[in-house]
Amino acid sequence: MKFSKILCVLLAAALLLVGCANTAPTRITETEEATEPSPSDPQEQLKLLMRTVDTWKAEDFGASEVYYYAVTDLDWNGRLEIIAASTQGTGIFTYGTMYEVSEDFSSVVKCDTPCDHNTDLPEITVESTPAAYDAESGCYDYLFTNDTRNGAAEHYQSIVALRLQDGVLSSTVLANSFDRWIDEGQEEHEYAAPSGDGFLQISAADYAATAANYQADRLGFTACFQWITFEEVTLETLAKSWDTFQAVRNG
Repeated sequence: MKFSKILCVLLAAALLLVGCANTAPTRITETEEATEPSPSDPQEQLKLLMRTVDTWKAEDFGASEVYYYAVTDLDWNGRLEIIAASTQGTGIFTYGTMYEVSEDFSSVVKCDTPCDHNTDLPEITVESTPAAYDAESGCYDYLFTNDTRNGAAEHYQSIVALRLQDGVLSSTVLANSFDRWIDEGQEEHEYAAPSGDGFLQISAADYAATAANYQADRLGFTACFQWITFEEVTLETLAKSWDTFQAVRNG
């Protein structure tokens, strides 16, 4: 009888323990909700460029007039641009368009360029160029040359500062050169820089130092570009073009 009582007590204790184990609260693991990537993220902007390719694609006019494309953020406002440019003809005329991601990151918006006003762009389809941040204006300037030929005898060249500000791409002349070839090997060379409403004659050395002097008065750096043809445009090649440009800031 005593043994039976002991056995009943042990069984009751065991049942109590099992009950406690079954009623103990289970640990709840909260799972984080998946968040959508921000449309301002460069990768999302690159995807937007791919979705809007029919908007920013320039019209080619033959194999000799191919447009090249590069992804940039010339004004460093966090909204990417896609530039299309093509240098054509023996007179060296550079056509181009630029589209920038809109403020709400939902579309691309055409920028105003010199080409919209019957003026060409400088020769921008280069791998790198001197550049500078102008603290006074809060703008970035990219220094290029703009060449024009009048047959084989005359060659005009300007060193210009290209700037994107508030959706407008402008070109400011920093210095000019004029070369003329005369009969029997005679040559004339003239150099000038803006001064007031006109131009002041400068030396060949001063002309050659234009870009370096411009950078010396500002925060100078080298801007890099990766240009691709339209046939090469993919999300991956646009990303590489962007990486090439933005490396200077991250470097």
